[in-house]
Amino acid sequence: MAHLIVGHVSTTSARIWVRGDKSSGAARLRYRTAGSHRWQTRSAIPLLDHLGYVAVEELKNLTPATRYECELSYQKRHGSSRGSFTTAPAEPREICFLLGSCNLTRLPFGLKKADPAWERIGQLATGQVADFMIQCGDQIYADIPSMPLVPDLGFYREQYQAAWKKPATAHVLANLPQYMIMDDHEVFDGFANDEKFVGQPSQRVRDVALAAYREYQHSHNPQTYPAPALYYSFSFGGAEFFVLDVRTERYRHHGSQMISSMQMNRFKSWLLQHIGKPKFVVSSIPFVSEVRDEDDKWCGSAFRAQREEIIDFLAQNEIDGVVFLTGDMHCSYHATLTVSPPAGRALTVHELMSSPINQFAGGMHAFFDGGARTTRAGTLYDSQLSADEFYGAHSNVMLVRLGTDGVVSYSIFRTKSDEPAVLRGEFQLELLAPEAEGTASAPAA
Repeated sequence: MAHLIVGHVSTTSARIWVRGDKSSGAARLRYRTAGSHRWQTRSAIPLLDHLGYVAVEELKNLTPATRYECELSYQKRHGSSRGSFTTAPAEPREICFLLGSCNLTRLPFGLKKADPAWERIGQLATGQVADFMIQCGDQIYADIPSMPLVPDLGFYREQYQAAWKKPATAHVLANLPQYMIMDDHEVFDGFANDEKFVGQPSQRVRDVALAAYREYQHSHNPQTYPAPALYYSFSFGGAEFFVLDVRTERYRHHGSQMISSMQMNRFKSWLLQHIGKPKFVVSSIPFVSEVRDEDDKWCGSAFRAQREEIIDFLAQNEIDGVVFLTGDMHCSYHATLTVSPPAGRALTVHELMSSPINQFAGGMHAFFDGGARTTRAGTLYDSQLSADEFYGAHSNVMLVRLGTDGVVSYSIFRTKSDEPAVLRGEFQLELLAPEAEGTASAPAA
């Protein structure tokens, strides 16, 4: 089991997740600039039973763009775990990150082990000099191959421990900053607040699953917004990131919402704040693509109104440079959404999907060309996904680069093979502020 995870890094700080057990006592975390002989130490970090012996230590007053080493040890137990990370740069530069989802480690139906996938991810992170990794959903599969009728907090904790116990996985988590957001399998397949679990209301199952999620995943994410919010934002190298929570605020039968009004308003404010800059939006399910099995997706009838609200907002405020990052569908691709308001210029919204790290692959039959649609506000939008920019043959991970010129390039690598990228592509972001074209500076509501 990984006992040290490097989470969010800023220019001057890093969130380090540590874990022990009932025999370990308090934790000690020491860190230093790579190659230095002088350690700084955080002693007596409490590891409490009711928190699953988990803690997060935030290291501050670090130097931008600097490599650090860290080491975890315990008060009452021998052994240690080592990690490393590089702080974010203070100035814009080319950035590189890995994108992945759907990490199945319990092995039904003859699926191969996940160990080689994480060995490959570690090789790519080192060889391609990745800055961080985004895991955008289904980091565990609590419900595959089966789960108890009455799962408790201990059950969900065990799923994370089982998924992250192998040395290759633990090495990546400890040596590459990790940003995570949940999808449904962290609770159960198709989870929404008003979906039932084994015929019963899902609230109790939801509560214990989210308690474990907060301990193992969200605790080392940026804590941008006050609890109970699980969505967050961060900056890196001149690019901006907003990570949506499309699961824990979702109602499909009572209210028909993907996200709450508060999350929506904060997301809109973030979009306006960063007009003219590259913006990556993480959504654990696809936003741009039209999907045949739509009930669970942004394009579904229950959620299309909120999807179109976002599309209208982008169009009315001429917000360029948006790239959605997603997973879930067991394939990888680049798709586009052309957005044309009744008055004003057209925009292109991009989407990169990367899935699965270790799961059965899927094909293009899951997607379709829905044709152009029009929102109630009169915005025309059209989703496009080409076979030339689609890969669905094997488990894979995507390497994404953003240049200072606004060019986004992507490379899809198989996780069970060391062959070169199986698909590559690139696209140019338009990064025009509305003022540059003489439009009004006041944003649309």
